[in-house]
Amino acid sequence: MEKRSVVMYNMIFPIWFILSPLFWPPLAFMVGPFALLIAFVVLFGNLGVDWLVVRLAMHWQKIEEAKEKAAAVMWRVCLCGLAADTIAALALMWLLPMFFRTNRDWFYQNIEAPAFYGNFYESVWAICYVSAGILIAAVAIYCFNRFYCLKKANLTLRQTRLTALALTVLTAPWLFLLPTSLLF
Repeated sequence: MEKRSVVMYNMIFPIWFILSPLFWPPLAFMVGPFALLIAFVVLFGNLGVDWLVVRLAMHWQKIEEAKEKAAAVMWRVCLCGLAADTIAALALMWLLPMFFRTNRDWFYQNIEAPAFYGNFYESVWAICYVSAGILIAAVAIYCFNRFYCLKKANLTLRQTRLTALALTVLTAPWLFLLPTSLLF
């Protein structure tokens, strides 16, 4: 009798789904309580990282009552950060591939296969593709924080810009740069 082998490709991509609140209900339905536990850990882990970045950015700028101001904006910052990651994941999965409908084979060989199924550092196009997703998330994080989240903290324009910039640089989805080939 011949033994079949099972190869699990693309083990990091579901992590992108878990980071996106848009995918939590279907994931909870498919996997059950384990997915809700992961979503809980991701949400509060993200909240902790965002709080630390906001608190350190305000401390670095010597803002008075930084602890209270950081606490006042934390849930907004956390939820908008997850929304920005969702926007980037959606752009990578559905929006950007639409531009390559006419040349689907080229897109698969040069971008999709290296980016999602292997080591995207082997293709310059895949690096640009993943970097575009990170850039989309970074712009969304900056805009959400600058124009919405940090309004409640009563900061000056300069303080708001610097805090939003710190959140952008330190909380962008840098895990997108982790090649999936390291996991299998």
